Amino acid sequence: MNILYICPRFPYPADRGDKVVIYNNLKYLSKKNKITLLTFVDDEKVLEEGIANLQPYCNSIETFKKRSNFSIINLVLAIAWKAPFSVIRYYSSQMIKRSKDLIESGKFDIVHIDFYYMAQYVLNKKVKVPEKTAIILTAHNIEYIIYSKSASFTKSPLNKLLIWLESLRIKGYEPSLFKRFDNCVVFSELDKAHIMRLSGATNIKVNPVCVEENNDTQSDVSEERNSILFFGRLNTLPNEDAVRFFHNEVFPLIKKDLPNVKFIIAGRFPTRYILGLTKDPAIKVINVVPDIKELLKKVSLVIVPIRLGGGIRIKILDSWAQGKAVVSTSIGAEGLEYKNKEDMIVADTPPEFKNAVIHLLKSDNLRKAIGDSALKRVREYYNPERIITNLENIYKETLRQKGNRK
Repeated sequence: MNILYICPRFPYPADRGDKVVIYNNLKYLSKKNKITLLTFVDDEKVLEEGIANLQPYCNSIETFKKRSNFSIINLVLAIAWKAPFSVIRYYSSQMIKRSKDLIESGKFDIVHIDFYYMAQYVLNKKVKVPEKTAIILTAHNIEYIIYSKSASFTKSPLNKLLIWLESLRIKGYEPSLFKRFDNCVVFSELDKAHIMRLSGATNIKVNPVCVEENNDTQSDVSEERNSILFFGRLNTLPNEDAVRFFHNEVFPLIKKDLPNVKFIIAGRFPTRYILGLTKDPAIKVINVVPDIKELLKKVSLVIVPIRLGGGIRIKILDSWAQGKAVVSTSIGAEGLEYKNKEDMIVADTPPEFKNAVIHLLKSDNLRKAIGDSALKRVREYYNPERIITNLENIYKETLRQKGNRK
């Protein structure tokens, strides 16, 4: 199949969850399909290396410079349009023109859109999709749910108001999109249920994300005893809140039992609050992580104390793929296939979270058993061959349905 793949972020380096998903999709779809990639880039320093890295998977790569989120143009459009700000900040007249030219050329069997705010590049009234072309949306998250939850956790009155207003705009915009696509792909049955409840759409297919397992069986890196890792993009509200929750309510309880425990926080764009935590010698912040796999090998276990947000936590799958034991909240584990206390431990209250972490740190055998079970889960359920074959089958089924409607 000939696929036009449109996504909001240049998927290299694959240093955050959505970029990992897109990168793996391109890598494994390219084995049997031809891909043209259309995307934004906000850091042109990585462009040359990134294009070289992605070229084996794409027949063509076209990038557009993304405006600063709070540019004058975006602020003016936010006043003039009723669209959510998340849609406005990814608006580009040049990209609409290019997507229109490519889509209307009739060369593509599939136009694959990642994230609801990129739907404007196929559903725009200026774009006429050929009858034989199927349009597919992957909804990484249900954005309205994320924003509405985030408003309740935000302490600043101004930020709370802005997030609440954005959630109202999203509520009036996002649900109407799903029915306009030939099919929509989500990563879990939970997300499917949310979309059906909010929009009434029935064209929702569940296909989990894929993750590559660790094949480096000869690694001689040893774990640092009693080390705990949290990783991710650190300037997002869910991730900063997770760090606050763990540091303020759980970490002091752990230190009472294990005074030599180490808490490592890794990821780009650490906030002022997170950087300030390094005053405690037991806490280390790493804001440049060349290879998360190498860091995962060095730590005892991974924590995911997420209290808000939605979608699949790729950080859990990345940890499982390295055979690492994980302690997560139930919200952090939402949408994943797992058995509690076998593939990971789920705990929501500070005492429960503390007990789970200490239990795993004190038992090498249990930690290894849970890590091994998690790796087995990745191999059986989240492996790329299975997931990408499912995605290709969704493409083919959609094309057949369009043919039957003629």
